[in-house]
Amino acid sequence: MARIFANNATTTLAKALEIADRTITVAQGTGGVFPAVDFTGANEWMDMTLEDVNGQIEIVRCILHDPGSDDFTLASDGRGLENTSAADFNTGTRVELRLTAAALNGWLQKDGDVIDGGDV
Repeated sequence: MARIFANNATTTLAKALEIADRTITVAQGTGGVFPAVDFTGANEWMDMTLEDVNGQIEIVRCILHDPGSDDFTLASDGRGLENTSAADFNTGTRVELRLTAAALNGWLQKDGDVIDGGDV
């Protein structure tokens, strides 16, 4: 399993997102700043953060994205992750690839002479 990252991947929603939606569409031509993701073929995913003008935040899991597209497919259970809640978001909401607590907690860590934790 591979969590995918990219530096400075940010855009906005091109159309409103409702709680039941599993496809995010971003501003035309900006999908290419995000990496390719293919959970089915390569067991990859990326966790994206939505943040509206009121500071409402939701973390979502993208399991399919072609950088030539402005659409992102979310996992069936990919809304409201990491103690956030699935919510409705308006056009113009920020969509970013941020480092999240779950990603950091999944890394192996050294505690004295012991390596512990991680998703290995």
